[in-house]
Amino acid sequence: MAVERRTSERRTASTLRRQAEEQLKHRAASIDLPTETDQMRLLHELQVHQIELELQNEELTQAYLEAQALRDKYWDLYDYAPVGYFTLSFLGDILEMNLCAAGMLGKERGALIGHRLGDFIHPDSLHAFSQFLVEASESQADVCANNLILRRNQNEPIYVETRGRAFDQEHNADKKIRVIMMDVSALKFATDELQHAFQKFFKYWRP
Repeated sequence: MAVERRTSERRTASTLRRQAEEQLKHRAASIDLPTETDQMRLLHELQVHQIELELQNEELTQAYLEAQALRDKYWDLYDYAPVGYFTLSFLGDILEMNLCAAGMLGKERGALIGHRLGDFIHPDSLHAFSQFLVEASESQADVCANNLILRRNQNEPIYVETRGRAFDQEHNADKKIRVIMMDVSALKFATDELQHAFQKFFKYWRP
């Protein structure tokens, strides 16, 4: 019985294979193979598509290089500007700064990131600076603080005019303040000397 079953299975497999081969012949006969013209047209389309991809890649590469050059130009303008640029958290932490800003504080830029700008404000100006941060974080317009005093270790303190505006205002946790500081020490000293000269003049002047 087992021998007869195996023989029957072999016949069935052989029959199925023969039927499959016959169907394949019929299907192959019904398939229209591409002509030489069709093959040339397909090859042409593939070549055109390849060239299009190459041109797109060149355009993307050029756009990337232009964007990189523009970014480098922006950073050069930012870094070497004659005024101090800061990006602060709404608590006054230094997140970003340019070289002039670091020079105002008298330290290397890398040593200042993450520190509170308030640590470098003279005690006489701390209240005004705190008020400036509050107003800047709550306003959509520029906020100004005049004649804030920065202290710089052993160096002479400097007077700065400070302007700031908040951005990313939708979420308080992400709120940041862009700050511009301009050194006005020379103007402040000149004004003080002129005022002192006028006071001295009117003290001794008699009509």
